[in-house]
Amino acid sequence: MEQAFGQFYYGIQTLIERTPDFHTLSTQARRVVAQHNLYLTGTVNGQFSCRELDFYSNPSFSNACIVHYGQKVFVDTIRVSSRCDSNGNLLKIFLFAIIFSSNLSIVMYNKEETIISSEEISLNLMRTQSIYVTILWKYFLYLYDYKQAVIRYANLVKYFLDVLGQLERLEQNDAHDLLIETVTTKIEHELVVED
Repeated sequence: MEQAFGQFYYGIQTLIERTPDFHTLSTQARRVVAQHNLYLTGTVNGQFSCRELDFYSNPSFSNACIVHYGQKVFVDTIRVSSRCDSNGNLLKIFLFAIIFSSNLSIVMYNKEETIISSEEISLNLMRTQSIYVTILWKYFLYLYDYKQAVIRYANLVKYFLDVLGQLERLEQNDAHDLLIETVTTKIEHELVVED
């Protein structure tokens, strides 16, 4: 199960590793991105990939999801992922915008994590995120008229909030937490190389 679901997160790792903006960040900022943003970006990547590859209708995949997460979560995931914009390019640009967020993750207590509250890190991440948000908005305007761009942008943000809500409900699933923690910890160690 770890290997199958982990692929969605490893795809985000590859995306981050190949992004020059990530390598301009300090080690501490890279750690913040890895610790707080992999969980959500990996989930968004997974939902989009599953929808595009039609995994939800694959009996083996569906059964594994239902066994691991339950019928209700599986049906909810299909419903939420169906509302994501069908334009994969928009989602990819959106992923960059959320990768470089300084305040993205669900607030989860981790007794081993030191609190990083550096204004410099937040400003660097916000500058980079601002670039990607601007690119995303201009791409919306290129594809659609202003009114349609606003509606589609709002729908993408709503989709993102729905995914956050799903992840919050999954916090009670110990098997899921262990799976995600194992995968994201491995990726974090690979992404965060000391200066």
